[in-house]
Amino acid sequence: MGRVLMAVTALLAILASAPAHALTFDFSFTGADGTVTGQVVGLNDNTDNQQPSALYIDSYPSALGAICTTPCNTTASPWSVITDEFSVSAGAITSASYNAFDTTNGAALDFAYDPALDSDYGDLARAPANETGNNLSFTTPIPSSVALFATGLGALSLFGWRRKRKNAAALSAG
Repeated sequence: MGRVLMAVTALLAILASAPAHALTFDFSFTGADGTVTGQVVGLNDNTDNQQPSALYIDSYPSALGAICTTPCNTTASPWSVITDEFSVSAGAITSASYNAFDTTNGAALDFAYDPALDSDYGDLARAPANETGNNLSFTTPIPSSVALFATGLGALSLFGWRRKRKNAAALSAG
């Protein structure tokens, strides 16, 4: 019993001392012609007005023409970022303001998200087509520490099962 308690304590100490990892969020909004999806990468939890390391468009309606080859990083050239602010609290995006345009083909990605102001629109445009949706949403990622904790708990269960089996075999042999 003492070893199990020591192993659990060690596992909890490892989890508590692990450095914070950047979070990735999926986003989507749907307009008349279809859905625009993508990812916001590299945000830190419990931080306001931060810039992601990348913002990708993963898919968009064909009615918009050839905006970019997906996944398309809108934080890299030829895209020019104008507004880029995200706030994250307790593992969820609490506000977002993003505006970027592609200097080679005139495409633009624009969205705003602020539940306090009842604002949640997204817009991906390339003249003459435009995809606007008033239903921008972000999905919250599962923290990596939860997966690590589940793996550790599974390993401890396996060790306990093995120990029981070994003790039962020793008792029946003796």
